[in-house]
Amino acid sequence: MSNTSPSKASPLAEWFIKAFTPGWGYVIEVNGVKAFRSGHPSTKMLSHHLGLSKEEPSYLAIRPSRNTQWIAFDIDQARSPYHPDRGDDAINIFLERCALMGLRESLVFRSSHSGGIHLWYPLAKPVKAFDAALTVKLCLEAGAIDAGELG
Repeated sequence: MSNTSPSKASPLAEWFIKAFTPGWGYVIEVNGVKAFRSGHPSTKMLSHHLGLSKEEPSYLAIRPSRNTQWIAFDIDQARSPYHPDRGDDAINIFLERCALMGLRESLVFRSSHSGGIHLWYPLAKPVKAFDAALTVKLCLEAGAIDAGELG
């Protein structure tokens, strides 16, 4: 994603910034030290971690509360058979399964540190986080994808 101001971000990136409702907190990394923060990250902080500011993006982990407006997948470079490093079509199997679940457009982040990929899918409205996780797990398993294979 290019380094632009949040006001010039894509509609999907703008949604991403707005979608984080107060959850169980988040973790940031500053100078190699991870720190837990409670509450809700600010738009400025999310913009930084999304690479929308002029500063270099850094580590950010966010957990949903009881409800979520997004589904995220972590495809590990070292362990996942769906990582693009396994072949040009490796991730397509996973993306096709996501499309069958109605998850068609994602924000894609590739870690410069580990080479892993994070896929963030927006949801039209908040849903129960546990129900979303269980539904996704069952849909992936029905397509012969074990959630543990993502990484």
